[in-house]
Amino acid sequence: MRKVVLTMLLIMYGVSYAQEHNTKHVLLPQIWEEYSVENSEEKQQKQKIHREYTIPNNKIKYLSVIMVYENTDTTESECLWELRQGENRVISAGNKNEYYYEKESKNDTLETVYFNHKLPMIQSTIYPLAKKLKDSLTFSIGAGKLRETTKYGGKIYECLFFPTKISMLQRQQIETYLALKYGISLQGEDYISPSGKVLWSYESNKSYSNAIMGIGADSTWGLYQERGNSVETDFMTIEVDSIYGRDSLIAETYLILGQNREDLNISEKSAQIFLQNSVDSFFRINRRWYVQNRGFKGTTSVIIKGDSLPNVDTCYLLIEDREETERIVYQSIKNKDNYFVFSQIDWESDTIGRILSLAVKRKKSLEEEEIEEINKTKSNKEIELNRAESSEDSCNIYPTPTEEMLYVEVSDLGLKEIEIYNIEGKKYLSKAYSGQKFSIDVSELVVGNYILKIQTDNKLYVKKFTKK
Repeated sequence: MRKVVLTMLLIMYGVSYAQEHNTKHVLLPQIWEEYSVENSEEKQQKQKIHREYTIPNNKIKYLSVIMVYENTDTTESECLWELRQGENRVISAGNKNEYYYEKESKNDTLETVYFNHKLPMIQSTIYPLAKKLKDSLTFSIGAGKLRETTKYGGKIYECLFFPTKISMLQRQQIETYLALKYGISLQGEDYISPSGKVLWSYESNKSYSNAIMGIGADSTWGLYQERGNSVETDFMTIEVDSIYGRDSLIAETYLILGQNREDLNISEKSAQIFLQNSVDSFFRINRRWYVQNRGFKGTTSVIIKGDSLPNVDTCYLLIEDREETERIVYQSIKNKDNYFVFSQIDWESDTIGRILSLAVKRKKSLEEEEIEEINKTKSNKEIELNRAESSEDSCNIYPTPTEEMLYVEVSDLGLKEIEIYNIEGKKYLSKAYSGQKFSIDVSELVVGNYILKIQTDNKLYVKKFTKK
């Protein structure tokens, strides 16, 4: 179970964290208890316990708060934190990114952005305080007043607050640390290290800036993330190899990857490829990952959830340059828990980046899967679709291989819809024919293997042929 740790850092007012990394700061004790409670009722009670800390005012002009939290109830508005002076609220923040603060009129003002999911998220707040605040302030975590006093019933993983205005760069650096630590994707923003280095450029990698995860280390925030995954999906995990790689995960080294959100299904548009030293052909799944290495010189393992790739018994991991002209291939080992494990992956440390993809071999052919899926979804009242080989009705094609004409004999009467695809799923012909015997001119097709689909009034026939 992930430990729930809440850390408070106070950086002295007026000193720039971004420019001076040896800045003196006060590191206070953990103010959210670490716990491991098996009983769910007791755990729920623990989660609702809140903490309060006094901040000497000293004419503080800003409050900056960055928190990682996870809702367990997306219907109720609950208070994440509150700043107050005596009994008077200055500002409070809710779990739906809603803020209440007091104006001179004493009326509440509400700004709301709703999050209707139960994933960990980062909330960042930079709030200017009124000049009239002179007394000490109380910062309350896990409870406070929104429209009414509430306690937060979700999970607070980490909170950092500063009695000063942090810059945009500082906010991005802190959010980068939290995003890598908890597997949360920053939306529309760059990932920036404590030294100011851009680790992941959103603009350059926009099509891959989804479910971002990674490994990395820094000495400023104490990040040591040797295992990375995303809260958005449990399909892939990357981790530093336990024997050879951990010594190479040093401060200011990172390996970050994001995906293109394509599906994991193997369809007609999935490219068929041939791998070196293998006589079999493999299908590359449509999803890709872009990997950015920032100084990491060790080796990692990549772990793929086998349940997400049904009907796959062999899986290869491909690492290529962005133009996909150079390729390194790794073969997996499938463990007893149905995970494909790729070990000893050596990443080149450069600024170009690499494309990661998966090539798989199925237990059943594409045609068999398609017919099986069609038959599975059709009801008894609908047309039954069967393979020609398993029926008394028949469909024959000849000759194969052929150079010019392909002849077709179908026992069914009526109109036939004909489609021809290459092995990668690209359609080359769509035409209607009538009668039980007809011919198809394939002379303009390039040499190779093709799939012929014949849809009649009550059957779908799928045949293979070769153009020579």
